[in-house]
Parts: sequence; C-alpha cells; structure tokens
Amino acid sequence: MDFPYILRDYQAKAVSDTYRLIKRSKKRILLFAPTGGGKTIISTKIVHDAVSRNKRVLFVVHRDILVGQTFNKFASVGLECGFLKAGWKENLDAPVQIASVQTLPNREEWKQCNFDLIIFDECHLVAFSKVCRYMMQKIFPNVIYIGLTATPWRLSKRESLGDIYQDLVCTPMPKELINAAFLVKPSYYGLNFDVSLENLDLVNGDYNQQQLSTVCDRPELIAQLCASWFDFAWKRRSIAFAVGVQHAENIAQAFCDRGISAATVTGKTPIAQRNELYKQLATGELLILTSCAALSEGFDVPEVSCVMLARPTKSKALYFQQLGRGLRLAEDKHDCLVLDQSQNVIEHGFIEDLEEVELIKSSEEKTTGKGSRVSARK
Repeated sequence: MDFPYILRDYQAKAVSDTYRLIKRSKKRILLFAPTGGGKTIISTKIVHDAVSRNKRVLFVVHRDILVGQTFNKFASVGLECGFLKAGWKENLDAPVQIASVQTLPNREEWKQCNFDLIIFDECHLVAFSKVCRYMMQKIFPNVIYIGLTATPWRLSKRESLGDIYQDLVCTPMPKELINAAFLVKPSYYGLNFDVSLENLDLVNGDYNQQQLSTVCDRPELIAQLCASWFDFAWKRRSIAFAVGVQHAENIAQAFCDRGISAATVTGKTPIAQRNELYKQLATGELLILTSCAALSEGFDVPEVSCVMLARPTKSKALYFQQLGRGLRLAEDKHDCLVLDQSQNVIEHGFIEDLEEVELIKSSEEKTTGKGSRVSARK
C-alpha cells in the first residue's frame, strides 16, 4: 500500500537522513523534531517503509493515551498492529507491536519476538527506563533503535542521550518552522511572581513538588493568573500547567467562579473522558483546561492559543513540551500567548532562541562541560 500522506520537504529529509545512517551501519539514532514539527508523521513513514520490506517493528510509548493515538495513525496508512498493553488486543503475529513502557516489565512474550526495528517515542524518558535499557543491552542488542523526541534533554548529569544514541537527525529548529509558517509565533507576557525558589529542595534535579505547591498554590497568584487571562487572552482556548492536581483544580475552579468554562485533566482521567474534554476545548465549548502533567505529552488540540505556565521547573524539556502545545497551526490562529507565572521563560529562554541540539555523553559533560558532540542545526 502506498503511503497516503505528503511529507513536507524537511520531514522527507529527516527520513532520508535516517536511512543514510542506517546504511552506514548505525544502529542507535536519535531523531529530533520540535513539538508540532511532524514527529508522528515522520515515524509513521519510517514504520510503513519497514513493514513494506517485511520488517517487524516494536514501537514503545510513554503514556497510555499515546497507544490509541499511535494506533490510529498507523491504521490510517494500512498497518496491522498488535499490542502489549492491557485492554488492547494481543496479536504477536502482526508486523507492528505497540507497547506501553509500563506494561513491558509485566510481560514476557515480547522477548521471544524477532524485531528488526525498535522505536522509542519520547525517548528522553522511555530510553532511560529499566526495561528499555535491559532490552537494548540484553534482549535485542543488535537491533536498530530510533529514538524520537521534541525535547532531547535530561535533568540528571549522569544520564545523557549521547550515552545511548550514536547519531543525530534533526528537522529545522522552532524559529525556522515559525518563519516558514509551519508553527505560530509565541507572544510572551511575564506575570509578577514574587516567590523565592532559592530555598526549595531539589528532587531528581527539579523542585520538590510538595514545597513548590506550597509557594505556588496561593489564592492571590491564582487570582492574578485569572485576571491576566481576562486582560490579555479573553476567549482564547487555553491550557494551564500547575504544580500538582490540587493546584490545577484550584485554577480551574477560579475560572469557573468567574463564569468561564474550565476543567482539569489528570493522569487518572479516563481516556474517553479526556478525549471528550479535548473535543470540547477544540470547539470552544470549554475555554480552559488545566493539568499538572497530563497535557505535556500526547495532547494535540491545535486550536489552543494561550498557554499559562504556573509551575516553575528546572527541566528545559518539560518547559519546551508545555510551551510547544500552543504552537500548532489552526484556522484563524495567528499566535500563541504565553502567560508566564513561573519565571520559566527567564530560566530557559525563548523557544525561538534554540539554534541547535547536541548529542553529548554524560561522562563528557561532567569532566569537561563540553565533550565531543554530534550536533545539528537543521
């Protein structure tokens, strides 16, 4: 079956660059594409091409909601899929297996499969899980691995993507995609944030969530966030990133109290209910959707044109994931307003300032701060 989608030129180049590395016997390849740059369509093309050559593929996702999204995209190009995920039909004879990284440790049957290609989605997270490290080192050490990410950074200095991957393939950087009208331009507005973060403990490189919640989940800050939305983002479909579930619910309630339709999505929100909330947000029936983490990955509502950052983070990856959720193209959408009540823009910079990503080993980063790097600007 022919591939039914037309790739943008840079997407087709990313595919061909990946194949060029494979022909050079490279077996561990990192593929970077900014949020909204088409990582899903690029990976679907690669999987489709592999199956057309009678290869078997394992595709590992980070969150449960991504199982269904991945299947829908693969099914749209005629791919037969089996699943390593509770609640989904198992079919180990299918050429493509879609797996949840949380399910793999509880299953044994995948270890007996003969895969030719293994793809880790959100590889800055998935590739560092115990089961995937074990897979790469012990079960399928000679298979081709492709890691997909829009945010190729880790908080831990003991773990870098260069520890796993040999080579890097890049699509254009966010600024280039914005200038080419493939993404909308962000417009930043910093809110007053008179909160000291200096005395907060760090856990795994980021702020202690309980302590952070204490300083951020305050009525006066939430009131300021609401007032700023009324002043600058009135009627824009919007998402807000909070410290924790209670903070997210408090933000949503504050908007509801002011007559604005708002809701919260969490990791425990059933997928059917979550998808319904996304549909309501897309149509404007719902104007505000809040979350602490559930919207950072697998959320695709292009109509969103305001992102509220109410959760400070040391993680550049998390910041870029959150900001990127508002940059997709939609009809009558000209920009994305970023209401920053976190100082994350000051901490990590404008997304347009990203000029290159690099593949660095953790040992090189620790000893020299530089190391030999595989980098790319496009």
